[in-house]
Amino acid sequence: MLNAGKITPLIMQSWTLACKCYKKHGGKTDTEIVSYVAEGVFEPHLVAWYQADQTRIDALSLEAYLTELALLVLEKNWSHDILEKILSSSQGNQVFIDWKIELENLNAILATSIPTKALTKAELKTQLQSNLHPDLRLNISLEPVLATKLAPWALEVKEHDDHMQAEDACTQKLIDASTTACATCHSEKKELLS
Repeated sequence: MLNAGKITPLIMQSWTLACKCYKKHGGKTDTEIVSYVAEGVFEPHLVAWYQADQTRIDALSLEAYLTELALLVLEKNWSHDILEKILSSSQGNQVFIDWKIELENLNAILATSIPTKALTKAELKTQLQSNLHPDLRLNISLEPVLATKLAPWALEVKEHDDHMQAEDACTQKLIDASTTACATCHSEKKELLS
């Protein structure tokens, strides 16, 4: 169902996937699928749009319906904005795998709706590689990642990142323990002086 409210690119992607899944598993033909999926739309403006031109819309293929619907509900430059978000993103202090999945999800929205705007797996790997946290990039330069394809490359980078995260946590525990010891020692000196 497509309920009332603002339709974002993510919602449009979910609707597209749901329509395609319904067509596949419902055994509907190209000539009848649109009339079936349109019954799942409860957003008032879209209901009015459909009812005003139902005969023409029902005759559309699923792809044509989804394209027209996307043009109707999504902001004009939505795909450009998502692509810019992908291209300007850097790992920062995020865990590598979380950042990778976030960019893959954004790219998947493009791939579902406008495949020509989506990055290929090789381009996405290059984007990730170029914007890794500087410490992780240095770590990888010392112990190079051997995989060349995105999925195995990401798993190797994740191992490096996990190792660095564990080292950072251990270092932080040592710093905290040292700070606590210094504070205790300092307060004991004050008591002694008193």
